[in-house]
Amino acid sequence: MEKIATDLIQKTLGDYVVGENPNRVSRKIRHIILHNPLRWYFIDIVKGPLVKAIVALAHKYPVPTKENADNRIAHTLIDTFDYFHSHNLIWPDMMEAVGRVLIDEVEHDPVYRDFFQILLEKVIEAMLDGKWESRPYGKPGARYWKEEPPYGGETTIIYKLIEHRDEIKSILGIESQEG
Repeated sequence: MEKIATDLIQKTLGDYVVGENPNRVSRKIRHIILHNPLRWYFIDIVKGPLVKAIVALAHKYPVPTKENADNRIAHTLIDTFDYFHSHNLIWPDMMEAVGRVLIDEVEHDPVYRDFFQILLEKVIEAMLDGKWESRPYGKPGARYWKEEPPYGGETTIIYKLIEHRDEIKSILGIESQEG
């Protein structure tokens, strides 16, 4: 029975992924994962076990603290995740696990630290090119996030970077392009 269910799910997923079924209206990732027929497949069969595995494996890493980490980036990430954990209301084990792995990898492995830096650089470039959006006012919502309003929207540093991107690019000597 499980094989039949798996085959059906793979066929349905194949319709979305490779476009085998021309009658499908939407093949956007958010529609594949959030809507039937695959919503519960992703929640129960994919995401649930993935979260459990990430949490279990992350707990094999040491808990990062400013006392056992030397790198400034690791210290900044410790502060960032402390802030995040103090406001986050959902999936605390998962978020703690992701933070633990990221901080420990950045702390001990210069290659991972460099890769993380590259990702940040590309995100900042996207912000300055107008290809990144700031989060809306009040997001995440109150059932997910505890913070005194106003938050999000014009209060975020991302909004301010995007709003002043031409000035920042001028200071940096980067030509402005509309993106």
